[in-house]
Amino acid sequence: MPVEIPLSPDGERVISVNVGPEIFIFRTYFTYGADSHWLLDIRNSQNQPLVSGINLVRGADNLLKGRGDTLEGYQLYLVVHSGSEKDLNAPGNSMALIWFNPNEINPFFAQDPMDTIGADIWNYSPLQ
Repeated sequence: MPVEIPLSPDGERVISVNVGPEIFIFRTYFTYGADSHWLLDIRNSQNQPLVSGINLVRGADNLLKGRGDTLEGYQLYLVVHSGSEKDLNAPGNSMALIWFNPNEINPFFAQDPMDTIGADIWNYSPLQ
């Protein structure tokens, strides 16, 4: 069952969440600069870092993808209800994080378009 990670726009926030098979510690914080945005760090229940500096951006079907094998099988998806994920007050108001454990289906996952091409498309005649 997907778990919504509780967010708050209260600046840096650290929260422990039981996602089912284990407990993870999530830290959200805002960075100011030419491109201000929210970041996320994830630690295990022993407070050991697993991944750091995940940029919370919309459009990625899995924010954990490409971050090594530490959280292999897990998925994290950002939902933006309105406005921008870069808004200072977005977390908990117009932005949510959805956590999927291994073997859970992420309905937001963008499937490989090659998987949905029918077999008839692949049947072609050589040029004559």
